[in-house]
Amino acid sequence: METEFVEFQTGSKGMKVRFEVADGPFAKSKKRKNAKNFWTNIVLSPKAANLLKANLKGLGVDKKVYNSKAFSAKMLRDLADGGDLLGNEVWLNIRSRAYEGVKRNEVRGIKQRSDDVAEGDSDYMDD
Repeated sequence: METEFVEFQTGSKGMKVRFEVADGPFAKSKKRKNAKNFWTNIVLSPKAANLLKANLKGLGVDKKVYNSKAFSAKMLRDLADGGDLLGNEVWLNIRSRAYEGVKRNEVRGIKQRSDDVAEGDSDYMDD
């Protein structure tokens, strides 16, 4: 639904991504005024390289782009600002965890809806 290129407090560059539930009881409907939203940060750093690639693949980015040795902050900015990632249907792996004493949902993985993910799969759920 939304992507934004950012510089994190650590100095790393990255992209904030907002997802909106499209189907099921948490989607916008006559009974539910707003759909449930989830957010994640995609960080460009050597430590997070594998996670960056997995998340970009899940968002539908061409493998040639994120596997390029020349992949850079500018390329990530272009992806965030270009709008090409918006409207793609994906499956999210959501886990709950405590953060500063508050239980929160965390996006642990992103997969293309067209990938072999069975509906109701315990790792990738659409609600």
